[in-house]
Amino acid sequence: RNSTFTAGTEDVEGNIGDINVTTAATGSYHAISAAPYYSSFIASGNIGNITASAVGGAGIDGETFTADSNNDDSGDIGNVTASSVSGYAINYATFTGANIGNILATVTGTDGDDAIDDSTFTATAGNIGTVTAGTAGDDSDAIDDSIFTATGNIGDITATASHPNSDDAI
Repeated sequence: RNSTFTAGTEDVEGNIGDINVTTAATGSYHAISAAPYYSSFIASGNIGNITASAVGGAGIDGETFTADSNNDDSGDIGNVTASSVSGYAINYATFTGANIGNILATVTGTDGDDAIDDSTFTATAGNIGTVTAGTAGDDSDAIDDSIFTATGNIGDITATASHPNSDDAI
């Protein structure tokens, strides 16, 4: 929680491997139940695949993931997979890299929130893979108030809001 992981410098390529975070806490929405929570991951090279799941809170909440921090167009972010039962899958997060892999965000509980909410995904020198977001949450959106920007292509986009009282898919 509230941690910073930095690899490499402006002159030396540094990578961060895969990030896998799981929490089964069902307590309050934030500190004990979000996985990870308001941390920064900064690499002058690549960041591996990011996988986060939570039961009682957000899968990814408030994080910053920055690959290619030295801006030489050689740092990618792998696939991003986030899930939650009763929170957001991805909430208030920022992902920046030369390329970003596939994005999969799912909320499975009817008391859950948006799958992707108030988040930004930026591919500074290339592509963003497929974007798949789904929520079963009551009065929730699959993708809400989020920005996806690529200098190249963005793959297929699939958004599903399956609860009868869902707001919108996108």
